[in-house]
Amino acid sequence: MGKIANFYIDGNFVFHVYKYVRNKCHKKIIWKKLIEYVQQYIAKLENDDDIMIDTAKYFVGTTYRIDVQRNDFYTDLDHADIRKYANELKEHGTYGIKEEGVDVNLAVEAVADFYEDHGGKGFDYMILFAGDGDYVPLLNKLSKKNVKTLLLYIDIPEKVTKPMIRGTRTNQLLLETSVNRINFQHLIDERADENIKSIFEVFESPVPLIHNHAISPISAVSSVSIPLHEIIACVKQLPALDDGFVSAPEFCEKLKERFGENVPKLKDILSTYQNEIESKTLPDNTIALKVKDRILRGRLRVYPNNSDLMTVSYSNPNLPWIRFLPVYSHENLEFFDKCVEGTEITYDAIENPIEPGRLMAKITGIVN
Repeated sequence: MGKIANFYIDGNFVFHVYKYVRNKCHKKIIWKKLIEYVQQYIAKLENDDDIMIDTAKYFVGTTYRIDVQRNDFYTDLDHADIRKYANELKEHGTYGIKEEGVDVNLAVEAVADFYEDHGGKGFDYMILFAGDGDYVPLLNKLSKKNVKTLLLYIDIPEKVTKPMIRGTRTNQLLLETSVNRINFQHLIDERADENIKSIFEVFESPVPLIHNHAISPISAVSSVSIPLHEIIACVKQLPALDDGFVSAPEFCEKLKERFGENVPKLKDILSTYQNEIESKTLPDNTIALKVKDRILRGRLRVYPNNSDLMTVSYSNPNLPWIRFLPVYSHENLEFFDKCVEGTEITYDAIENPIEPGRLMAKITGIVN
């Protein structure tokens, strides 16, 4: 029998990596490809092609607010068959959450896997994607059992990430304790190796940032840095002139009210969102615009830990990383109790009142 490896992910740490890769590097992590790459990497280290990654797990601290905020991240991991292990956290005010216990839960699970799996024969490699020095005792413990470590790590300077993403720096002792290491930044930057490049899906154009205005207002924007849902919100706040069209000059003033004077030109907005926004010239030679009619449709998925929340599939080429939207009971009172797992609905994508700057689904009908 070949060597066995288990993959453990500190979900709280890697969520910040996920945001950095998405919003700053304009890439999406393909987790199955990453697992395949790591498997091949160990095979080269051992000069043995018979390497099996037996299990992949990620560990997070969770609350209702955190789960909604990280829905896209969790969905990507779930689709790669990486199992979620969560410990409930208590909220103390809007920003009073400290995500504790993740390192303990990961360590306990790893030790249990070693002694309980494969008839007590454990595993040969521990793959760890983390940055916290609290994992050093775990690595030392497993090392005494002849388990080798492969650490995936990354340092993200604060000056690169502000104001959207928290910087990270891997603990020095964790680096020194790990026998084998992969710098994840090197994978992101790779330009020649097709095997490594396949770990990421590169967006063809810079990814529009989703800003949380309650934390970080936009001081300067470009034609792609104002998300589509913000454009739509400004249009819908204006009085309609004819057939749903609104005055373009009034629209531009509304943008300035919300984002300041340094807003993109109207022609750039119309070019960027030509599939979603249409325009026409009025008799007085002014421009009018409106949101194109687009019926969004999807099937609901029950949210296992919260009876007041479901999710629905979502697709938008301007927001390619968002594949599901939250559906809240309190925002859909007319329809929510009539919905179950798999119910097909039509809906509007609107600004999320719980997480400003993000989207949610507002049900408009149930498909018979």
